Amino acid sequence: MDNNILFRADSNTGIGAGDLMSLIYLSETFKNNGWNIFFLTRKYPAGLRIIEKFKIDNVAFIDAEADIEEEVSVINKVILALNISWLVLEITERPLNEYRYISKNVNKIAITFDGPVMHGFKCIVDYCDINSERFRDKSEYADTVFMTGPEFVVLRDDIIKCQTKCREYRQFYKKILLIMGGVDEFNYICRIAGYLIGMNIDRELTIITGPGYKYRRELDNIVACSSNTNCIVKDNIDNMVEEYLQTDIAISAGGLAASELASTKTHSMLLAPFAHQVKRCQYFHSKRWAEYLGHELTDDLLKRIYDRILNRGFDYDFSGVEILNGNQKIYEIVIKNQIVG
Repeated sequence: MDNNILFRADSNTGIGAGDLMSLIYLSETFKNNGWNIFFLTRKYPAGLRIIEKFKIDNVAFIDAEADIEEEVSVINKVILALNISWLVLEITERPLNEYRYISKNVNKIAITFDGPVMHGFKCIVDYCDINSERFRDKSEYADTVFMTGPEFVVLRDDIIKCQTKCREYRQFYKKILLIMGGVDEFNYICRIAGYLIGMNIDRELTIITGPGYKYRRELDNIVACSSNTNCIVKDNIDNMVEEYLQTDIAISAGGLAASELASTKTHSMLLAPFAHQVKRCQYFHSKRWAEYLGHELTDDLLKRIYDRILNRGFDYDFSGVEILNGNQKIYEIVIKNQIVG
């Protein structure tokens, strides 16, 4: 069986950047073990910027406006043309069962998908579903391996290495990091930055925007009005580990960055702008890896963020964060089935 693997995910303002980013991270595990890596993504502007940033070479594109029949047709053509043996789907924009006509001549893995489980998948991964509610009855999927829970999140290798390292913390929060994922669909960055700057907060504020961020002009205007010369904006940072390790307190969305912050043992306050992030944020809060603020950014939450920065108040404990590592577990499933095949 050929070691050719195809990763299929998108990034746009509706779903964020996490799907595509996590598959890029996962692909590194396979690439480092001698696999031939291929990507397939829709021509969304945010996705194209991510592909360019990570210098993905073996990539094919689907028209941004293509319907599901056209998309599946492209997937099957790529599978056939490149002799793909494994397909990894991370699609949260539409139900998984819409992909039921994908070729049966390829092994399939689904990660953090929408909709019901489908037959014909070797592995189902859902690191958002803390309680595995959709998979109570797995008996009818005897040939499928289920990986459900936050421990199966896909992370960069340098992030994973931080999980076993010790950190020292200041008595007060000096360096603040504001990061809301690769897209920040609801423009929380501008709202939070505007509030903190308006309150004349005397801290070092670093704002990091992702490749899909589209409110930069508004953000620049907010920062320009600040009397705080320690407020800086950075774009498309390659070494997020360094940023995390320099941070005293982060304000983040509950997507992929939440797991990165916990893994680097960075104090953080989390918002869950999407419903599927809520349980994960609540789980992190229960473990004391992060403080969960809520589902929507209200005026009261802005005041709470400000108060936490000045007065702390949450007792963090990063015991057990080393379980956050799905890369190797997914790779081992593939290798096991590759040998059997």
